[in-house]
Amino acid sequence: MKPLDAATAARTDQNTPQALLARTAERMRTGLHTQKLRYAVSLQGGAIGAVVADVPDTIPENAVVTKAWIRVTETFTSSTDAATIAVSLVGADDIVAAIAISNVANAWDAGFQAAIQDGAAANFLAVTADFRITVTVAVEVLLLGAMDIHLEYSLPADA
Repeated sequence: MKPLDAATAARTDQNTPQALLARTAERMRTGLHTQKLRYAVSLQGGAIGAVVADVPDTIPENAVVTKAWIRVTETFTSSTDAATIAVSLVGADDIVAAIAISNVANAWDAGFQAAIQDGAAANFLAVTADFRITVTVAVEVLLLGAMDIHLEYSLPADA
């Protein structure tokens, strides 16, 4: 059997289990990621104030949030529907600006709702440190309601 030339040897080294595992880990570290937060009055309560996501993972520093959306699974209510709800990550109102339950847009009624990050580059959100999703309730206590908040983000290769 003749010895391998340098180019063939290099290709062979790239296909070892260790090399394949390293490439897979790099692909998982970079690329597209998603995170989902479930917020429900029955779980977290509906008190006025901020509720920080109780999830093990943060959205990491250097991530770029490209898309976000809300799926309201139970319509939100408060005593007069004057309560406002906002969703944030890096700063106040940067995912969904505070909007009253009674607003004509019906943002907090059951169904899919848009967020600021809609895939357009102008609406991307740069994450400057590790953050968790925050839901902020104001004006009135929430009585009912539940939603799933979805964030889609990417990480640069050197993050």
